Amino acid sequence: MVPQHDPDGGGHVRHRVVLGATCYADAEGGLTVAIELARHAGAELHGLLVQDEASLSAVRVMRARVLSFSGEPAAEVSEQALLSAYRADARRFAERLRGAARMARLRAEFRAVEGRLWDVVQQAAGPGGVVVFGYRRAVGDSGAVVLVLGRGRTVPGFASALAADLGKHLVVLAEGAPPAAMAGDVYAGPDQLVRRLSALSPAAVIVAADPAGLPPPARLVEAARCPVVLVTADAG
Repeated sequence: MVPQHDPDGGGHVRHRVVLGATCYADAEGGLTVAIELARHAGAELHGLLVQDEASLSAVRVMRARVLSFSGEPAAEVSEQALLSAYRADARRFAERLRGAARMARLRAEFRAVEGRLWDVVQQAAGPGGVVVFGYRRAVGDSGAVVLVLGRGRTVPGFASALAADLGKHLVVLAEGAPPAAMAGDVYAGPDQLVRRLSALSPAAVIVAADPAGLPPPARLVEAARCPVVLVTADAG
């Protein structure tokens, strides 16, 4: 996880867990995972609600409209209505994040920003960071924690602890042979990984793999249909 220097000048080093989402429902779905990661690492918890720039551009430039189930145009989606929805989600996300952090005795910060979810969250985490992409599925209703392990990568130190904290088994999908004494299977390439994740019903997915060998982040999250934790090569 990425170290953050103490801005008060005391020389202390803090760690950061970043939970990113584009709506409150997804943020709430990933909060349990983010809390457990932060507790395990003694880290700060940062929440980011990202106002998707593509949606805002569509409203501003194309005068986007909602279609009914019959395909007929319905009410126009105004920029003001979209921004009002974001502000409401931001208030709920901030309140829920800070309340959960107090219960877990963690420091927490929240920001609402405009941009692309992947870019904004990765920038907030920094090199060596661990980020959580929220997803609205409830962890308790799902199966194992799945670790996607790239070729040549080691198992993140928090993987087993996170699975235990969530009361789940840890299962490995490895690009090559799975680690000894760990239940798992193999995948070959992004398309096969997507198919494997789509066939599962995981509680959470931890991804420790080279981004070049992965599907696009949005496709990965949609295939997993659960909170996804992304780990860079030098994070543990």
